[in-house]
Amino acid sequence: SRHAQREMIGSNLTYIAQRVFGWPLYSKVFVIMCAMVPLVLIAAAAYKFVSDEEWGSAISKTFFWLNDVPGADSTGEEHWRSTVVAQLIVFCGMFTFAILIGVVSDEIASKVDEVKTGNSKVYEKNHTVIVNWNDQLIPLLKQMAVAKDEGSGFQRPIVLLANKEKEWMDETIADELADAPPITIVTRQGEAYNAEDLDRVNA
Repeated sequence: SRHAQREMIGSNLTYIAQRVFGWPLYSKVFVIMCAMVPLVLIAAAAYKFVSDEEWGSAISKTFFWLNDVPGADSTGEEHWRSTVVAQLIVFCGMFTFAILIGVVSDEIASKVDEVKTGNSKVYEKNHTVIVNWNDQLIPLLKQMAVAKDEGSGFQRPIVLLANKEKEWMDETIADELADAPPITIVTRQGEAYNAEDLDRVNA
């Protein structure tokens, strides 16, 4: 039936969109730029139809309006039909620009989140490494924070390696040490007996 065909087409488009948005940033931007080509041609054809412009002029004007090029005036049309089409083209340009900004913003947000929750190598020297998580850890960190505040040591970052999720460790330490003097604590998820994990914290 037609309804089933529409659902199938919608599911296929959704799947394709999910695949595309899973690509790297440059690939997604390239897809958006490629999608601009048929959009420019369709918009140019509509503008040419209502304004009797030549193809070259219609395409150039459409491209300028879609990309909001400085100096491109979409309000100077003589006939109301071409004015309406020009404004619709400008609106489509705003929509595509919003998609592009959304894609870039989402990529930046995901990279920032990846850095915050990542488990990459720690590039520190002369730092203190603590392994494992237990009930004595928070009191120990508080004592270290006080010692640093009094100038008694621990001026370099404290690196914690434990078999806990990094995000959970960061949130727990931030909550428990909220009233303690400031101290830099870097967390990494791993095992104390694993040579690769120990190398990750530069132990």
